[in-house]
Amino acid sequence: MLNIRILHSLILSVLPIIFLYSCNMDKVDPFVLIKPSLFSSGFTLLLIGLTYLLYRKLEKAAIATSFFLYFFYSYGYFVTPIAIANNGISFSLRKQLPIAWAIILLAALIILAFYKEIKPVQTKFFNIIALTFLFLTSANIVIFAIGNFDKKQNLLKQETTDIPKLAKDKTQSQPDIYYLILDGYGRKDTLNEIYNFDNGLFIDYLRNHGFFVAENSAANYCQTYLSLSSSLNFTYLDTIAGKYADTNNVDPLIELIENNRVFRILKSAGYKTVSIASGYSGTNLEETDFHFKANLLDTEFYRVLIDTTFLSALRLKLFNSSLIQIKAHRQRIKNAFDVLPRIKQKISSPFITFSHLLCPHPPFVFNADGSPAEETRYFSLNDGNHWRDEKSKYLEGYKNQLKYINSKLIKLVNELLTNKGNKIIILQSDHGPGSQLNWGSAEKTNMKERLPCFYAVYFPDKDYSALNNRISPVNTFRIIFNKYFKTDYPVLENRSYFSTWEKRYNFVDVTKEAY
Repeated sequence: MLNIRILHSLILSVLPIIFLYSCNMDKVDPFVLIKPSLFSSGFTLLLIGLTYLLYRKLEKAAIATSFFLYFFYSYGYFVTPIAIANNGISFSLRKQLPIAWAIILLAALIILAFYKEIKPVQTKFFNIIALTFLFLTSANIVIFAIGNFDKKQNLLKQETTDIPKLAKDKTQSQPDIYYLILDGYGRKDTLNEIYNFDNGLFIDYLRNHGFFVAENSAANYCQTYLSLSSSLNFTYLDTIAGKYADTNNVDPLIELIENNRVFRILKSAGYKTVSIASGYSGTNLEETDFHFKANLLDTEFYRVLIDTTFLSALRLKLFNSSLIQIKAHRQRIKNAFDVLPRIKQKISSPFITFSHLLCPHPPFVFNADGSPAEETRYFSLNDGNHWRDEKSKYLEGYKNQLKYINSKLIKLVNELLTNKGNKIIILQSDHGPGSQLNWGSAEKTNMKERLPCFYAVYFPDKDYSALNNRISPVNTFRIIFNKYFKTDYPVLENRSYFSTWEKRYNFVDVTKEAY
């Protein structure tokens, strides 16, 4: 039977995990809660036992444990607004904040040691507070699940029912399609003006190997989920904007990515679908015919959970949670480049492979030569004004990582073009970099950095008459389907939209600023 004196501690051991899920339940599966909740509650029982040896009273041991859990799980929520307010956190401040946090916790534990007695009414008070927060958080999850299901299903039916039967060209084999999303890869003029980086050599390499590279392409949306749900369904998101304008729910976007029209249409023509785990919720595409899985730290929920805890402040060589995640992220990107050239060896039928590479986007884990970036000591996917470090480090880290990804892309293209068979290769960024991005304001964001995107495509016949230098991602598969599968999709007007992080469906047309 549950001991009422430790109830608040046990609730507090799982409440931060449930709260994080409630804030992101439109992005992740509820089963992701099981492992961290079991581990946290088990650790809490162990901690209660250890503190009981110190205080010799179960009530005090439980409250001491609750203090520890609160300070442990709330550290990230405390640090993030400081980082945003100060435009990043300096190296000295990164050392001072954990020390101050630990001193406050230690002071609370010492005061508790001199407190004479914890009365039953005080324990009851802590239990009621814990139960109240648990109830409110759980109720929010239930209300969301009930209200979202029908709405999402109806939306999916509207957006994905048009699945035409593709015509097969008997004169040549159907082309394999490699669709690579290079997260945050900037357009040539952006890189020149803001990063003092000339990307001409890489672009010349692509053109010399038969690629079309658009000089003035711009993303249709400024956020990954919006951009990919648009390009993979080759449509603008006006319907979603109308239905979800009063929410910030990304669940329909994830559904549109995972059940996208491109995959559905190609599967109807006999294509196999392939995906490589990205480590980013919503772009892992685990239900494809062939999925190259990731390890535990490739699950974004676990990484964000660690990021909210005091573990994110540790700099110990023996255990450094950030360095563990950085190593896993680095290996994941390398693994994608290892897997992509070998897919043709595993699949005989035509296929489309989707790979979302979180590079050159933060975290900056590579030097230009591919060696580990030793300066990277904090793992975070944040950019723009959510970037936690000094702005100069963003510019330097981005440029180094860009050089690295270029070298890997050159090697990959060489390998893919050497392999036999028809193939379409799409190298496209979902949006531009974010050194001058403000997630809360269009006016404070440099649209000439965030919206212009990298866009390169290889067709086996090298006939690019249907393309132009202002092409945007929403039209990519319209043109491919028309060209290779005899469909008749109209080419849409190129438009670019900005929206804030908190109101992602409130689109602001910034087409003029982007181009």
